[in-house]
Amino acid sequence: MLFDAKNRLHRLCQFTVVTGIVILGVPQVAFAQDAQPTPLELRVMQTRKFSKPIADVVEAIKTGGEDAGFQCHLNIMPSVTTGPDGNTVVKQDKAQGQCFKTPSANSRNQEAAIGAAIIPIFGGLISAGMQAKATADYLDQMHTIKYDIRTDGKTGATVLRMRAYNLRQEQITKREIYAAQFKIYGEALFIQAIEINPAEQD
Repeated sequence: MLFDAKNRLHRLCQFTVVTGIVILGVPQVAFAQDAQPTPLELRVMQTRKFSKPIADVVEAIKTGGEDAGFQCHLNIMPSVTTGPDGNTVVKQDKAQGQCFKTPSANSRNQEAAIGAAIIPIFGGLISAGMQAKATADYLDQMHTIKYDIRTDGKTGATVLRMRAYNLRQEQITKREIYAAQFKIYGEALFIQAIEINPAEQD
């Protein structure tokens, strides 16, 4: 009798855990993770070239960022050189800055969801899993983008490198995230962002 009762309790516990995993998708088992890119691969996915002046690219970033709910601060930094005739030459060939995600009603709702009330199923297992997933999804969102922009001295094209970070301040390494951002900037400029091959990296 005692042995049967223990067996039934053990099976119930197994069912509870497995059901929680299936319903919530809680990562209780080890799944193969995406391979992290090498530093060179990451730099390639973060960099694009635009056949537009640097001022136009900066404006496209600001416009695209504001439309997506970011607050952007970018500055063009002129460089001063001496020309062949000895005269001073001022070029607008560098820019730096960053965009921050501004709070929205949707993000506040997500914050509220993280602290949602406990669902009294399976001793709170469902609630704990939902809360963990909501927290992870929220923290994984893109929050900050940092930009380094320069003019290619040979072609005159504008080269843009951006680094995206989530709320944990971890650098995002997903190619599709960067591809989507570059597409936004290209559409704002009415041109296509040109991917730079490794040989063109400085």
